[in-house]
Amino acid sequence: MRSVVKHSLGGRMTWISCSRLPRLMREYADTYSRLPPHLQTMLDALFPEPADFLPEDGSVIIAAVPQRIVKVRFFYRGQKIDAVVPPTYDRRIDEQVISHIAPILEGAGYGIVPIELPKKYLAARAGLGKYGRNNILYLAGLGSFARLVSFHTDLPSTIRPLYAPRLHSSCELCERCVEACPSGALRDGDIMDAYRCITFHNESTDPFPSWLDPSWMTCVVGCMRCQEVCPLNRTYLGHIRRMSFSEDETSIILGGDKNEATPLLEEKLRDIGLFSEFFLLSRNLSFLIANRTGQNPYGKFFIARQSRMER
Repeated sequence: MRSVVKHSLGGRMTWISCSRLPRLMREYADTYSRLPPHLQTMLDALFPEPADFLPEDGSVIIAAVPQRIVKVRFFYRGQKIDAVVPPTYDRRIDEQVISHIAPILEGAGYGIVPIELPKKYLAARAGLGKYGRNNILYLAGLGSFARLVSFHTDLPSTIRPLYAPRLHSSCELCERCVEACPSGALRDGDIMDAYRCITFHNESTDPFPSWLDPSWMTCVVGCMRCQEVCPLNRTYLGHIRRMSFSEDETSIILGGDKNEATPLLEEKLRDIGLFSEFFLLSRNLSFLIANRTGQNPYGKFFIARQSRMER
C-alpha cells in the first residue's frame, strides 16, 4: 500500500495499531487541555471522548498526499482581486486515497472506512513528520504542502514504535516564520498563540476581531505567511495551480447563497475544495475586496453581506 500511495499519488503513508489509540488520545487530550477555553471547545466538537468512538481492533492508516497552492483571481467591477488558497483544502484527495488502497485491502478480505482523528498529532507520533515553529507538520519530500487523511481498517498491524512530537531540526536556529507572522501568533518562541493566528479567524464563522488588520489577509481562507517564507517549503513554492472567476461568478460568491451557484461555478469551487466552505469564502472575499477597493472592511460593505449570509 505504501508503494501505491507513493507512486500513484506522490504521497507517504504509515499506520498505527488501534491498541495504541486510547493512550495516544489521552496524551493528546492532556496536551491540549492547556489551551484557552474557546479552543478547547472547538476541539471537543471535533473530537469526542476516545471511549465513545475509537475502534478496538485493526489499524489506523494515515496518508499524506501533496497538494498545490492555488492562485485565484476574482474579477470585480473592472478590477482584478488576486488571492491564494493554501494547500490542504481539497478534500477530494481523501476519496482518491481510499480508491487506491481499498482494492488491495478488500482483495485480502479486509475493509476500510474514513475515520476522523487528530491526524497531525498521530502522524507526528507515528514518525511521518515533524512540527515547525508554526505548529504545522512538515514531511520529508513534501514540506507542509500535504493533506493528511486517516482511515480505519480491520487489518491487524504489528506494534510499531511511537515518536515524541519533535520540532524539526531546521527550526532550531530559524525564526523566519516568527518574523513573517503579522499578527504575532508566533512571537512567544515555541508556543503558538492560536487566537492570534489569521487562519483561526478566517476559518471561523465568528466576526473578525477589530485588531485584525485587513492588509494581513492574502488568502480567501487560511494563511500562507509562515509557510511561504519557510526554507523547508522552498522546493514546493513553484507548484501552483491557477483559477479565475468572472464578474458574475464573483457576484454570486459575494451573495453568500451556494444554491445560486451555476454548475460551472460549483465545479470550479469543488475543484479547489471551497464549495463546502461557501459561507466562509463569501465572508472572507467580501473582507478582501473591501480592503483592496479602498472601502472599510468593517463598514457597510462587509456588514451588509455578513448580515445577508446570516439570515
